[in-house]
Amino acid sequence: MTSSGERFQNALLDLASSGRMGTIVPGVPKVEVLAHVGEFDWCQEQRGPDPYVCLAGDVEFCFTTADILFYIAVEPPYPVARLAMGESGRTPSGTEFTRLLLDRGETLEECTPYTDSQIWLRILGSGVLIDITEEDRINCIMVSLPELPAGG
Repeated sequence: MTSSGERFQNALLDLASSGRMGTIVPGVPKVEVLAHVGEFDWCQEQRGPDPYVCLAGDVEFCFTTADILFYIAVEPPYPVARLAMGESGRTPSGTEFTRLLLDRGETLEECTPYTDSQIWLRILGSGVLIDITEEDRINCIMVSLPELPAGG
């Protein structure tokens, strides 16, 4: 039998390995996200052509103005985080999380997707980005569409 902590850790690892949170993946309509998440804890007001963010637990869902999921970002606080589908558990250290990914056979590379001064890890199979702080904490696990879809 799997404990809630193991389910939480597996949900984080599955997101990192596959770019999916359950069946939710960037590119799906907002109604599909709501079907799995239920209500959001908070949603930013949609203004103009810019994407907007909704929160469920410690998960950020960013939608285009056409209500298409642009990215998923988990920004886990310490020591415990809560995912959108209700899983919660102890957030692993960055070292522990990367070891678990490597044990799963994932290939990781360092990259600088946003600024040259901030190094992230990219999982080659899924394209998921992971930011680990100098204190060895997971700051963010993120997956997005390669670019905003036409029509916002």
